[in-house]
Order: sequence, then structure tokens, then C-alpha cells
Amino acid sequence: MQVVGKKILLQNRSVAYKVNKPLLINNYNQQLVATEPISADLVGLPIEVLYRIFDYLDAQTILLSLQYICRRLRDKNITGQSFFPNVTILYLKFHDNWPSDGIEFVSSLIDMSRATTLELCYDRKIDSISDSIGHVGKLFGQAVNVSVLVVFGYRRLYYRFKWEKLCSVIPHHVKHLSISASDPEDMKTILDHLKHLWSIRFQWPTGIISEDKGTCSREIINNLKMKKQNFTYQYDDFELQIWLSNP
Repeated sequence: MQVVGKKILLQNRSVAYKVNKPLLINNYNQQLVATEPISADLVGLPIEVLYRIFDYLDAQTILLSLQYICRRLRDKNITGQSFFPNVTILYLKFHDNWPSDGIEFVSSLIDMSRATTLELCYDRKIDSISDSIGHVGKLFGQAVNVSVLVVFGYRRLYYRFKWEKLCSVIPHHVKHLSISASDPEDMKTILDHLKHLWSIRFQWPTGIISEDKGTCSREIINNLKMKKQNFTYQYDDFELQIWLSNP
């Protein structure tokens, strides 16, 4: 991890001040090195500031800092305090099956009751989508103030989705849903099961041709009209957005 020393002083002056530890710039290789661990000062800084700091520090300093943060995380967990108490948007990406203690780990990191938006992204390699949906349902048991749910995934994964099961774990306090879907029957299932939604956005996965997007959108719109549903809509080559007049 090397950087021209002037760069951090010009662009990251406030960060260097917050760290408040002696910093040396090696004029030979222009590497920024902390003369002592800066870990104590990292706690409480915004995550974007931490990213910038880590970009400009040597590997040894980062390792020392992470060790300290892990100890703080363990101590916070013991006392029942959240390590990041002010997080409102929670983004979870599933690369593999959900770990058995996944919910406990997430709740030790953040105050789940503060979250208002939950974003789920499913990797193409995940084996058990059905199992992960069950855990998401348990997650909602703590995330009681989430009103926005976003679900992303690769197109071929949706053939393995049990849409009824997904809908069954989405609570009534979720009012806005954004989800990748391309099959009209799947989209109808979601609309039929989640009548409490105020808005829903169907995002087209990659690989769907423009003509199919228009046909699919018109089928969903006509289906809602046949049911005399009060709604407004808008669609293009990227998404179909529907605003529902639900109480």
C-alpha cells in the first residue's frame, strides 16, 4: 500500500488530523507509515473515513488496528451494545449458505431496530436460497422498522425461488419493495401476496430483450386493471414501477 505523501495531506487533511498520531513519509518510496498503532482513534469514525485511512496506511498498521477493533467488537458483544448503533441501511450479500449464528452476529454489529432499509443480494453460487429466506424472516423479527426492502439476484437464480415463501416472510411494516423479476406469473404472485405494499418496483435482470420487457409490463398492468386495482405506473427498458393505493 503505497501513496505519494502529498496526496493524503492535500486531500485527506481532516482524516490525518483525526487520527492524531505521528505519521512519517518515507521520501525514498513515498510510503505513509504510522509510527505507532492508530487503532484507538479509528473507533467511532464514519466507515467512509475508515476506507480512506486504510487506503493510505501500510499493512502492519492496518493489522494492528483490526486486532484492536476485533477486541472492541468482542467487548461490545459481551456488554450487549451494538458496535455501529446508527446504521439505517443494511446490505447483505449472500455468497454461500447462511451461517447458523448469522443473525446473532449481525445484531451484535448494529442496532437492528434502527434499520429502515434492507437490501439483499444473492450470488449466483448460493446453494440454498430457500434456507436463506427463512433466516431473513427471523431477521425481520428484530428489524421491526424496515419499510424498504430491495432484493437483487442473478436471473437464473429466480427459477429456484419459492416466491410464496419469500412473500410469507415479508412483514406488513415493509411498504416499498424493489425486486428483480422477469416472469409475469412470478410478478403476479408477489402482487397477490403483498397487498399491503405502497409501491413495488420490478427491475429487469440482464439478458431480457426490450420487447419482452414491454410485453411483461403490459400483462401486469392489464392484470391489475382487471382486478380494479387503483394504481399508477411507469415502465421503461430498466424497470416497471407501480404505486398502489393501499391503506
